[in-house]
Amino acid sequence: NERLGFISDYARTNIDEDIAELCAKVEIYPFKFNNFSDSKVLIQKARLAQKYTLIPPEFLEYLRLRNFFNNNYENKEQIFRDKEKTDSFLNQSKYFLKKYEDSIYKTEIIDLRGRLIEYESIRSNNDEFIKKAINEYKEGLKGEYKDKVFYCSILQHLIKCYELLDDKDSIR
Repeated sequence: NERLGFISDYARTNIDEDIAELCAKVEIYPFKFNNFSDSKVLIQKARLAQKYTLIPPEFLEYLRLRNFFNNNYENKEQIFRDKEKTDSFLNQSKYFLKKYEDSIYKTEIIDLRGRLIEYESIRSNNDEFIKKAINEYKEGLKGEYKDKVFYCSILQHLIKCYELLDDKDSIR
């Protein structure tokens, strides 16, 4: 279906359902669009949906960032190997967060950023990176939109960072 420019078989029934299916999938399952960028027709439909604010205006930029992360960091070793890509992701995501301060994807992007910084602290055995990760994660807790998956992930990573610092008071 994606090759033909449709999200599902049902979306192929008529244009109303095509638009509704696209928007619903973006809202409910944004993380299921891993191969979305391979379909030029779906990209064009998403741009049109963004233009008419049927989906968040930052969706395609978010998708690009998330796919960059997923394609480059399947495991921690990849993070440790390529500092240039890590710096690139951190810079691009920082720009995204500045441009879309109230994005519904903010919590997820901050979670991904925090993980990269946290893993750098483990690799380099440097407490300063742990403190930077903690600050990053705390920013993720402040967003207006609290995504249940990534908000919980941030809390778990915060606990881990405080444990690395042996800061039992902050864990409580």
